[in-house]
Amino acid sequence: MKTTILARYTSYEELFMRRSTPGELIQSISKYSRESVIYACASAALLLKIWSRAAFDIRQHDQLVASFFQPVMASSLIAISRLDKPQYVFHRRQFLLLIKLALMHCPEQGIDLVKEPLGFGEVLLMANDQFHFELGGTTNEEKLLNTLTNFVPVVEYSGLRLQNEIARSYLMLTQISLELTDHPDFIDIPDTFYNLSRIPLHDYLALWFGLISKYMSIDLQSLQKDWTELYIRPEFFRTTQIPLEIVQIFLAEMTATPGELRGTFMRRDYGSNDFTALRSKPLIVERNGAVLSDIFFAIEKIQSGPYWRINDSSRAVGDRLRRLWGSVFEEYLRKLFTSSCDSHFNYYFHDPRYQGSASEQVCDAFLIFGDTLILLEYKSSMFRAESKYSGNPDLLLREIEDKLVVTREDNPKGVKQLAAAVRRLFGTNNRERVQGVDLSHISQVFPVLITLDSIGRTLLMPRFLSEYFQREVQNHLSKSPQVSPLFSVYVEDLEMMSGFFKELPFAQILSNWIEHDPKLVSTLLAIENPALAKLGPRHNQMLDQTFDEYYLRVTQRLGLVDPPDLQ
Repeated sequence: MKTTILARYTSYEELFMRRSTPGELIQSISKYSRESVIYACASAALLLKIWSRAAFDIRQHDQLVASFFQPVMASSLIAISRLDKPQYVFHRRQFLLLIKLALMHCPEQGIDLVKEPLGFGEVLLMANDQFHFELGGTTNEEKLLNTLTNFVPVVEYSGLRLQNEIARSYLMLTQISLELTDHPDFIDIPDTFYNLSRIPLHDYLALWFGLISKYMSIDLQSLQKDWTELYIRPEFFRTTQIPLEIVQIFLAEMTATPGELRGTFMRRDYGSNDFTALRSKPLIVERNGAVLSDIFFAIEKIQSGPYWRINDSSRAVGDRLRRLWGSVFEEYLRKLFTSSCDSHFNYYFHDPRYQGSASEQVCDAFLIFGDTLILLEYKSSMFRAESKYSGNPDLLLREIEDKLVVTREDNPKGVKQLAAAVRRLFGTNNRERVQGVDLSHISQVFPVLITLDSIGRTLLMPRFLSEYFQREVQNHLSKSPQVSPLFSVYVEDLEMMSGFFKELPFAQILSNWIEHDPKLVSTLLAIENPALAKLGPRHNQMLDQTFDEYYLRVTQRLGLVDPPDLQ
């Protein structure tokens, strides 16, 4: 399995020794027509295959650089993209910012960027000046938080693995949620979504797949043959078994006019990293049809579309859904672990309870290998746009604490729950026992927090959360067992790693992480592991089988034959 890497982009400031201002960027882009900017950015992102972690198209990068920049500058930019530590011109946030600015500031009539691309390179470089927050800090704590604040949007827009997103969303929406009928806040998600939207959930999932398939298949040849291939219209779905009225409702769920999007941004905009309006409505209506602003936003709609449709129907329903969703996520992870673990390497024990106090949960689950114990805590909370994108460290700090450490009502959350479990099981006072499992032989403990929000894999997040954990357990533990710092893991990264759990202890993977990254600056998938490399690629069979089930169902409904390349 390939490790995750960070790639750098070059900027106006790096090349010209002066950071451009937002006003300069707006002035430069406002010469171009709105639709041409949206079209150029949307098509460039697709041609570069930014949605694929394994197939970023460097040749398209070079061709686009040559189109937008004068020859001497183009040659220099292409050269630095071939260095040992390459820098690229294009990236996802850049395209999104330019689409956002086009909606806000570009006229309907202006320079046609598609026909006159030369000279637009300066705009591209200026856009790359706008994402970094200039945050200082005097203490180590301030510097750590400020650095984390910059990394959160970087990770947020780094993308996702499509097959994982499909399998997880399909399981949680259509199967696991319906199994929890005894939950006090049970909601029949498929039925409720249909009542609100008039779209059967499985038709929604099929149309979503058709939309994604269309855009994944777009290449330079198809656009050169017919430039309108970038647009989506209801007739695109004419060969499916889904009625036209359902198709039209589905597209309406995904679509907004430029005026509607501009109004949404004017009402709420948390800066250059905030594209919430486009995330909610990723298709933009233009004269020739609807343009997809960002393929990742469309991909996210497999889960976020039904979820937020129900959540936003009323405050009471939204509160119930969020409480139910935490249990759905917990059950999803139970299935993930139990289906992927071999008890010789990873013995999974779900919902451990203290002996003599069956009402008290220790944590969400244990993983045991020999004398090593992993304490697992699962958190489904999603973070608000304001805290993620505004560049305000105080806002981010408050939400991290409220959702991952301790609520404002002083209710322990993930970090404090794990710390309390460690103290009670292995503290210097009387150690408590657990029903059904003997922990007397444990000599090594790893606390692990697993998040549904991608913030869990932000660089420095494990170190940041470990500061809270260490404060909670210091002076409360004896020398044995040895308790490691706290790890935070994004669910997608766990899914990728779970393919190895029948052959390799998760504890060994965590040991390798902390051995090579003792300050916990990095993330689970960014650490090279010789044991993983020796085993070679592995897949989670449950997720593969779920995807196959989903694919057969939707392709039959859509009449598709060949799947898109999802790697």
